[in-house]
Amino acid sequence: MDNSYANIVAFPGGGQQATTNVTASTVTVTAATAADSVTLPQAAPGLAYDLVNIGANSVNVYGAKAVNPITGAVDTINGTAGTTPLALASHKSATFLCTAAGAWFTNPYVPS
Repeated sequence: MDNSYANIVAFPGGGQQATTNVTASTVTVTAATAADSVTLPQAAPGLAYDLVNIGANSVNVYGAKAVNPITGAVDTINGTAGTTPLALASHKSATFLCTAAGAWFTNPYVPS
C-alpha cells in the first residue's frame, strides 16, 4: 500500500458519471449536500482505501465507472453492483478492501 493521503470534496449533486475519484489510500471526504459522491478505482486484489466522511452530510461511494478489464463486469461493493452507491454517513468511516478482482468489501461491512 502506498500510504498516500488526500482531502477531497465529493461531487455535488451525486451520481456516478462525473463524480470525484478516490486517488489516495487514505481519504477524508466532505459533501456540501446529502448524496454527493465519490468513485473508487477499479477493484484489483490487494487494494485498500480508507474513507472518512468528515462532513455534515452523507456521501455516496460508487464502484469504478468502467467495466473492470480483469472480470469483464462492473465492480461490486459488498456484493451489490457498483452502479448502486454505498452511503457513508456523516462522521463515519470505512475501509474498502479488494481480495478478488472486481469486488470491494467494506470493514465494517455496514459502516456505522
